Amino acid sequence: PAATLLELCVLVDGLPLGIELLAAATQQRSLAQIKTELGQSLRNIASDLVDVPERHRTLQAVFAYSWQLLAPAEQRAWRKLAIFHGPFTRRAAREVAGVSRIELDRLLDQSLLYQAAGERYGLLAVIRQYLLEQHPWSGPELAEAHATYFAAWLADAALTDVAGEMPNLEAMW
Repeated sequence: PAATLLELCVLVDGLPLGIELLAAATQQRSLAQIKTELGQSLRNIASDLVDVPERHRTLQAVFAYSWQLLAPAEQRAWRKLAIFHGPFTRRAAREVAGVSRIELDRLLDQSLLYQAAGERYGLLAVIRQYLLEQHPWSGPELAEAHATYFAAWLADAALTDVAGEMPNLEAMW
């Protein structure tokens, strides 16, 4: 049970509201059931308390409320950044998703991205899950740009390694 509880906290990225919603759900369901439901959709973990604003009853509702507050350009940028499974650089955001430093900073200021080590940015996994469920990007262009970018990254690493030098992968990734 303790390991499953820890996994659940990780699945909601330690967000206080997420943990609170998980705790409330334990009154009706087992931890294993909650874990399965959370993996299926953020909608499955909800509060039925009437004294809680509607936008705080699910993590999905919190993120949907944040989505509505964004300008269309910020929505497009946030949606496209879900292509990244982990932290990414400004360069990767620009070259893969066409997201500028200004757009990254705006999303960071609104706590929709986090600042990772160095000059990297990231999306919480639970936010990425929301974006993929509710606002997925369309068309193959973004996936192709992602694949092309990281293929070049790997080629650069291989060429540099053959030359006997340490590759500067941090700058590209």
